[in-house]
Amino acid sequence: SMIPNQTGKDDWATPQYIVDWATAHLGIDGVGFELDAAARADTSKGAAFFGVGGVCEDAFAARWDVRGEFTTVWCNPPYSRVGGGLAKWCARMQAASELEGCIVVGLFFARTETVAWQDSVSKAAEVYLIRGRVAFIDPATGNSPGPAPAPSAIVIWRPGDLGPPAYQCLDLRAMASTTKEKK
Repeated sequence: SMIPNQTGKDDWATPQYIVDWATAHLGIDGVGFELDAAARADTSKGAAFFGVGGVCEDAFAARWDVRGEFTTVWCNPPYSRVGGGLAKWCARMQAASELEGCIVVGLFFARTETVAWQDSVSKAAEVYLIRGRVAFIDPATGNSPGPAPAPSAIVIWRPGDLGPPAYQCLDLRAMASTTKEKK
C-alpha cells in the first residue's frame, strides 16, 4: 500500500493497527484481506497483491475479484499523478465494488474538494474520518518520519450500496491502543 508526501516517495506502508481495525470491522480479522490492490511484496496487506511481483502488476488492467467471486480488497493507493492519480484509483475502487462485487477498503487523504472525493467517495457505503494524522511507514527503514501532511480517511465501498456514505469519526490513538491490546 502506498502513499506520497513531501518526500516524493509513493510507496508508504500502512501501519498494521489500521489494517487490524479494518479487518475487525469487516469481520475478517481471522482471515485478512484477500487482495491488496496497490502494494509491494514486503508491504502487502492481502493474501494476494497487485504490484511488482504480484498476481498482476497493473491494478487497472486486472479484475479485482481475484477468486472470480466475492473478494475483500485493501487499497492504500499511490497519491501522485505518476502513480495514476487519486481520482483514477478511487474510480477503480468504486468500480471493483459496483461491477465486480468486492468489498473495498481504501485509505487516503481526506480531501473533500477533489474529483476523487466528489465522484467516487460519494458512492461509498461508509467513510471514517480519522482524528489525528497517520504516521505512514517507510518500507526501506520500517520507521515513520512522522505524521502525514494531511488528514486521512478510511472509505469502504460495498456491493449494492451506491451511497451516500454514512460518515463517522475514528480516533487514531484509540485505534492504535485498542488493536495493540488485543494482540
